[in-house]
Amino acid sequence: LDGWNCLNDLNCLNGGLFMPTDETRRLLKVFGVAVTAFEDAVDKEASPEERKKAETEVRTRLEEVAALIDRLRAREKS
Repeated sequence: LDGWNCLNDLNCLNGGLFMPTDETRRLLKVFGVAVTAFEDAVDKEASPEERKKAETEVRTRLEEVAALIDRLRAREKS
């Protein structure tokens, strides 16, 4: 693959030549921030309301990531 590594499912699409768009990078960054915030809320034993809010954010971002994967799969089949 000419120096490309297939490190995860997104990079494995298109024979490992997937170059994430700015939107993909933004989405993954926001997802990572949400997961970290949820983890911090759990670790610091935040109030149930804070933990629920952080969990809801993670689930929302996870749905966005799943939608991205679906769009990429659809593009791969075309």
